[in-house]
Amino acid sequence: MRKFNANIELVVLISDFKELDQANLPAGLKIIFYNELSSSGVGAEILTKYHQQEHDAYRWSMKPVLIDYLLQRYQKVIYTDSDIHFFSDYDFLLRLLDEHDVIVSPHFRSSNPHIESKNFFLQYYAGLYNGGFVASSKGGQQAMRWWAEACSFVCKKDATLGQFDDQTHLNLIPVFFDKVNILKHRGCNVANWNQVECKRQLVDNKLVINDGVPIVFIHFTASTIRGILNGSDRLLLPFLAIYDERLRENGLEKSIMDIRNEVPDSTFFKRILKKAKKRLMFKSFS
Repeated sequence: MRKFNANIELVVLISDFKELDQANLPAGLKIIFYNELSSSGVGAEILTKYHQQEHDAYRWSMKPVLIDYLLQRYQKVIYTDSDIHFFSDYDFLLRLLDEHDVIVSPHFRSSNPHIESKNFFLQYYAGLYNGGFVASSKGGQQAMRWWAEACSFVCKKDATLGQFDDQTHLNLIPVFFDKVNILKHRGCNVANWNQVECKRQLVDNKLVINDGVPIVFIHFTASTIRGILNGSDRLLLPFLAIYDERLRENGLEKSIMDIRNEVPDSTFFKRILKKAKKRLMFKSFS
């Protein structure tokens, strides 16, 4: 991200251990350990309920806790999952936070059930907005606190209750809070689930979305990587190669690009990416 903004500060929440050798951390990187946010309040509630019993629920529920914590120091915070990679300037997102308190990112799953029924139906029980990207200014702190309390109450997959972890709570933020921007830029959060609504196209030998929208960031989930490698989303392959190179530069032992001929099941990809996805990652801006 520093390629596009040299002034950012990157804050990483470590959700599964309390110590790390920080002697060789690069400038502009700050590490926060989960116990620093869990001594009282909703952070303590989430720790007690999820940390030992269901760790995924714990780290997902801590997103709004950390965002709220960072907003005590910073004017604007952008949260992204650790499997998101930026390929274009994102300054417009910061400008949006000058006028909005919160930004949520639609999945942009298929709007036409006749073309792609699976993702059409997923919109109704997996959440309208993707929990891998949320941004907030100071004005959004109440929304973040509400989200944290909602996660403390319930963070699980249960279609009978309309629940999909932390993500379905985001459906209600534009309802109960003002100045919420629903991010319509189709080059943001490009992923396996939005191939229909965010059509990949080559225009003048450049990959764009829907006839001209530049790719800003891609969400390299296991399903996204699987789709790229099996050819169903092959136009994203050069972007995956860049992402793979960055991961290997930072310690991933096995190249994603070398596993295309192995069994491409979800468990396999999640195992390969485990080292790269151990942490929640927060990009914060003063």
